[in-house]
Amino acid sequence: MRGAILPDVPATVKQRTGHRPGTPASRSFAYHGSVASRTRWTDERLDDLVAQIRAGIRDIRRELQENRRWLIGMFGTMVLGMVAILIEVAIQG
Repeated sequence: MRGAILPDVPATVKQRTGHRPGTPASRSFAYHGSVASRTRWTDERLDDLVAQIRAGIRDIRRELQENRRWLIGMFGTMVLGMVAILIEVAIQG
């Protein structure tokens, strides 16, 4: 990557890794400092996370129900079309 123009990166990335992203050294050791750090989750934060996950699952279930209704409607329309074609063929045949 010698001579390549790399975008500026935040100072925090440079401080953590000591390298600029995209250089050979940063590919194998990028963000190595953040792996060792741990955060404590309070009960309130965990409760908020659980509430967000449950809300997301509710949204997904709602979308699945809408898609099911749409597919059932499309299937019903297709069956009616096939029946109409069969009746038309039977009348003319």
